[in-house]
Amino acid sequence: MQLGPYLQFDGTCAKAFDFYKTVFKSDIRDKMTFGAASEKCKDMKIDPKDADRVMHMSLSITKDIILMGSDCCPTQTLKVGDNVHVYLHADSKVHADELFAILSSEGGSIQSEIQDQFWGAYFGACTDRFGVHWMIDYWYNTDEKKE
Repeated sequence: MQLGPYLQFDGTCAKAFDFYKTVFKSDIRDKMTFGAASEKCKDMKIDPKDADRVMHMSLSITKDIILMGSDCCPTQTLKVGDNVHVYLHADSKVHADELFAILSSEGGSIQSEIQDQFWGAYFGACTDRFGVHWMIDYWYNTDEKKE
């Protein structure tokens, strides 16, 4: 299992990650804008003015630590203090389900049900009963069949 920070911004994710790139002397690993995502997922409707907002971006801090981030959805309001999540990359789909169920139970809440996503991951987001925000995912192996 891997664990790392996930930061949210309101339109400044790309600028922030350009800064973090210099701080950590690293390169951007991946970047997807809301515009590019809407091309992959036809159900996603994005106002053209929001197409360049970052849906997901990451950079390696060390070989084991990845900093990830995004701009909040254009329809959401960013609240500083609520813009940091703990990201868990599970070892299996079953493990992801177990983590998600425990973290979202007993007073927790679900922001995004854990399920297969158009970008290829099995992903969900929740807040635990203590107010900590979690993002949990599992990436299928190339030879593994999605159930």
